[in-house]
Amino acid sequence: MKKLTNTFAQYHNDPVVLLEGGLYGHMSHVYEDMSLSFYDLKDMISRLLQGHIKSVKEKVDGQALAVSINDEGQVIFARNKGHIKNFGQNALDWKGVCETFDDRGDLTDAFCYASKDISDALSKLPKKSQDLRFGDYDARVPTSDGKSMETTRVKRWLNFEIIWPETTNVVPYNHRLIILHNYDSFDIDGVKRDSDFNEFAEKIRNELEELNGDIQKKFKISTMSMLSLPPIRNFEQQRDEFLSRITAILSETGMNDSNKLGEYYARRVRDIIEQAANNNGFDLNDDIVNVLVNRWLYGQKKPNIRDVMNMIKTSAQQYDGVDQFQQWVKTSDTRDMLNKMLADVKKPIKDMVTDLGIAVMNNMKDFLTLDPTGASVDMKNAIEKVLQQVEATDDLEVTKKIDSYLASVHRAGGLDKIVPSEGLTFTYKPEHSETHSVYKLTGAFADINQIIGFFKYART
Repeated sequence: MKKLTNTFAQYHNDPVVLLEGGLYGHMSHVYEDMSLSFYDLKDMISRLLQGHIKSVKEKVDGQALAVSINDEGQVIFARNKGHIKNFGQNALDWKGVCETFDDRGDLTDAFCYASKDISDALSKLPKKSQDLRFGDYDARVPTSDGKSMETTRVKRWLNFEIIWPETTNVVPYNHRLIILHNYDSFDIDGVKRDSDFNEFAEKIRNELEELNGDIQKKFKISTMSMLSLPPIRNFEQQRDEFLSRITAILSETGMNDSNKLGEYYARRVRDIIEQAANNNGFDLNDDIVNVLVNRWLYGQKKPNIRDVMNMIKTSAQQYDGVDQFQQWVKTSDTRDMLNKMLADVKKPIKDMVTDLGIAVMNNMKDFLTLDPTGASVDMKNAIEKVLQQVEATDDLEVTKKIDSYLASVHRAGGLDKIVPSEGLTFTYKPEHSETHSVYKLTGAFADINQIIGFFKYART
């Protein structure tokens, strides 16, 4: 197996698909990668539009879980870090999964039936295969700082997603599947140390097929096929349009292709802070700006907000504007205001990446759902139902929010052009890099998800 680093979505040799939810953590949107340079962003866009990126899979809109086998041959499951510590000492058996999701309607059925089916399937594997695939082993893995290698004891967990039509979030798949993804290996402390792309899952699936174990009582057990991205029609025209948007973004801030997305976002946050200081008549210094940029953009919580207030007060050359600027910082430091600020800061890049996803996804043909046309119609109908509810509320704030989500749907061609997929995952290796990064590209899906779930998951 190829060894992969444990840093932010960057790996040696082969990349690894990262999953979301439960144990798996968060997989990056392109616009979220602070270390991505504008040069690489341009190159990535060109490759995607031209169909030159090969490691591509459809992103699944299902429920996530991880499975392994302990030394006694018992199939065990993990949903969180506590389940995987000490090589699964406190992991769940299939009955424990049922109890964990008890009394949750269709979700109970999805997790309970799936854990029972995959438990029965993996129990069919010969003991020799169980030990080989899931027994703990010595792995040569990167150290925590990623600068060297070390040998440590680890155990593999196979990530999978449950496709159960009754628990559909947005995309109607119309069939019941357990989709095997990649493995992640964890040390005794529950720290992820090793992983692969899809070789391990393919081997498990092949073994189950040979044993007639891939068809269980409720589910078929399978893996995700690799997709081939065809080149976009009018590739050069679309590429030039995206690149001109990047040029305009760079010109606005005086940056160039060598700058990274994080530097661009930091510049915009800095501008907001300096503008607020000017508006309040406060004489700002670089130390305070740097502290606030690091706190708001990079999540550094030290110094705490009380110490930041003291820094502002003690740094003042004159008292004018201190109270007003302190109040602005305190208000901006709240979750809702900070989320709004960062959304505005990232909007030019996010909108462009959304449009890129729309262009690529509208060019896809093969989807996991059995009935792509029918799934698109169902998603359209779900959106129209929410729009009718919004109209009935006669609430301007609600209408404004929904209109903001609809903007990307309209850019994707409107309700009649909805793609029946959550998106795709792909790997990208910068031209002069030895490592791959793994990203997700979702097009208009995120906004479609917000619309369909607007009233279902609204805060009360």
